[in-house]
Amino acid sequence: TLSLFGQHVDVLFFDVTTLYFESIVADDLKDFGYSKDCKFKEVQVVLALVTTTGGLPISYRLFPGNTYEGKTLVAMVQELQKEYSINNILLVADRAMFNEENLLEMESLGIEYIVAARLKTLPGNLKADILQSEYKAAVVMDELYWVKEFGHKSRRLIVGYSSRRAKKDAADRQRLVDRLMKKVKGGKIKLKDLIPNYGSKKYVRVENGSASIHQEKIESDAQWDGLHGIITNVKDKAPDELLSRYRQLWQIEEAFRINKHDLKMRPIFHWTEKRIKAHIAICFLAFTLAKQAVYRVALQQDKMSFEQIRNELLHAQSSVMIDLASRKKYVIPSHVTVNQKKLYHVFGLKRSQVPYELT
Repeated sequence: TLSLFGQHVDVLFFDVTTLYFESIVADDLKDFGYSKDCKFKEVQVVLALVTTTGGLPISYRLFPGNTYEGKTLVAMVQELQKEYSINNILLVADRAMFNEENLLEMESLGIEYIVAARLKTLPGNLKADILQSEYKAAVVMDELYWVKEFGHKSRRLIVGYSSRRAKKDAADRQRLVDRLMKKVKGGKIKLKDLIPNYGSKKYVRVENGSASIHQEKIESDAQWDGLHGIITNVKDKAPDELLSRYRQLWQIEEAFRINKHDLKMRPIFHWTEKRIKAHIAICFLAFTLAKQAVYRVALQQDKMSFEQIRNELLHAQSSVMIDLASRKKYVIPSHVTVNQKKLYHVFGLKRSQVPYELT
């Protein structure tokens, strides 16, 4: 991956996911923890992944299943610095990494970062400023945003408002409220009928052994629709550029989707530590090759997704025929599609379109 960029990669994306086992037996590696797959009854491991801005994987690390994901960031950064002799890194990470310990540690290591901010947990006066300030128009990833910069603990807090995000936030909240409303009878909700989901429970008020819809909480949350913030120590880049950089973090979410679904990284059926690590290593290698294919195709041809490439190559088949008299074998290629020709060309390979003898 580094060879494609002249040994120079200065922006890295970082995120964490969990991989569950069909098991309830814990040990030093497999353990119970917060599951991103909602598999809380099974043991799991925590996988941290680092990619380039184009989604090409650089490295990964496996942590015990009970590791708090906020604790994984600094360990990965130190490992990358040691292994690749990287001096200048701009690290982009999700809000799970937004804690003072992580930020101070990265600053002490000379790492520049862009980390999503938890706006609703900020001090009251700062939250009031965010909600009441005037914002300026800016373009973030070809979308109209309204942007404002604030100061927070000697760092830059950049907040952006998107009407598209506002519609999504409102719709997501309404779905949760609608689920709760189905449980309401006579203006109250029976405690046994409460939905065991934090997203829904935060809109519930429990008093005197009964529950009701917390209307004030719903209205309070609605004020934040469309707002998203980042914390950064980068001093020489404009707010819209930093917000655009953060929005590229979807690349790593796609990486997890491909690993979990297309490459069947989970559930994991191994149980010894060596086999678990070997399984993850094989999946990571397969993922690396898949992303290399996607990236190299995009450089030379029209873009193709991993699913498209895989489907095209699955249908690039040949039949082997045997001449019973001479015992010679002949290869009969299937029809070669336009996309298959493009793929073979990208990787410097030739695929015959006419039958030939197999020697």
